Amino acid sequence: MGPLAEFLLFLAALVTGIILFISVLKVHPAVTLAIAAVVSGWVLGLSFPDIGLAMLDGTIGILTGIGVVIALGAILGKIMEASGALEVLTLAVLNTFGKDRPVTALAILGLVVGIPVFCDSGFIILASTANRIEDEFSLKHGIAPLALAGGLYTAHTLIPPTPGPVAAAGNLGMGSQLGLVILSGLIISAVIVVTLILLSRLLFKASPKKDVVLHSPKNPSLNLLLPIVLALVIISAGSVLSLLLDSVPTVITYLTHPVTALLISCLIAWYQVPSPERQTGLLKSGIMSAVPVIVITAMGGAFGAVLKKSSMAEILENTFAETGGTVAGLFIIGYLVALILKTAQGSSTASLVITSSIMFPLILTAELSPWETALMIGAIGSGSMAVSHANDSFFWVVTRFSGLTVRQGYLRFSLTTLLLSLSGLVTCLLLLLL
Repeated sequence: MGPLAEFLLFLAALVTGIILFISVLKVHPAVTLAIAAVVSGWVLGLSFPDIGLAMLDGTIGILTGIGVVIALGAILGKIMEASGALEVLTLAVLNTFGKDRPVTALAILGLVVGIPVFCDSGFIILASTANRIEDEFSLKHGIAPLALAGGLYTAHTLIPPTPGPVAAAGNLGMGSQLGLVILSGLIISAVIVVTLILLSRLLFKASPKKDVVLHSPKNPSLNLLLPIVLALVIISAGSVLSLLLDSVPTVITYLTHPVTALLISCLIAWYQVPSPERQTGLLKSGIMSAVPVIVITAMGGAFGAVLKKSSMAEILENTFAETGGTVAGLFIIGYLVALILKTAQGSSTASLVITSSIMFPLILTAELSPWETALMIGAIGSGSMAVSHANDSFFWVVTRFSGLTVRQGYLRFSLTTLLLSLSGLVTCLLLLLL
């Protein structure tokens, strides 16, 4: 048996073990990743002291970098929920697209809201709006919430500062280039949303039967949208400048760093909340929602550090060169691993964290460019979309708040997540060729 076959066998056993621990034995993903790190290091020939040091280095690296980004992103999302920014955004999008394209409006609304807000929270907040639009336009039952859910889910798995893509970026060495990950995520998401709209119209026959004009309240405050827009612009500007300039001034590097951008946005959003007591409550709520994700991400970093320190990278480098492995092949492997993990254990974020940790040695071996690595994160994110079913909390949020039966949820939402996932992978492969 050759080195590549041995690695693939090891990878299959590793993924199977992770799925078994999380889904069957109900072990917390963070604990599962810690166990996987120790076992992997031992199998790959590392001493236990070396395993411990590698795990410590990986954990510290995540906590001091990506962990801060995840926390600030969660706080920003909570403040935007409470400030009324989502209501302003809803009215703006629906009045722009809603007159004769309600499905398009809701899909885009979901995509935009899903960037700063967790998809579960976003859907709960906006579900009544989707149901109202469905009634007013006489759409087939469940189509409007499906469009909203698809948009939210796409942003949740592909666009920072949502935790999964941020964690994957950190694991794959792109933590300081989140702007590039945002750019690739936006492009992939645009194609997925177009796919979502076409699916809704063709597969589920979603077409408006009434001409309804939606009116916004007087003087809506667009300033409420400033924090998230500013964060995305600052982070993206940093990555664009790093690509255009041979040497970016230190001041610009600090100002466009994701932590700086999100901190500025959080401060602006903070002062849009009038009550000091409410401000404190939102801060605590944001931190508490971020802690479980940060813990899982930190263990993912520990797992990745162990794989990086092992002899796996050298073995894979030789094998990759000898077999003529392709970057497209790596994309497909990452996509399939993420899809298997997501389907088995239900969490898209956990799927992104685990898969990016597993794939790190392969990506290191292939010497991917920053753009190729950003697309790799997109491929993993696309895989982590499918398949959403009964072991996924978002599946139950969507079915319960949209009035779908479990069978309808499987036939519509679960099937849609699979088709959207495949469109994301195809888009990544096409962008790779370009």
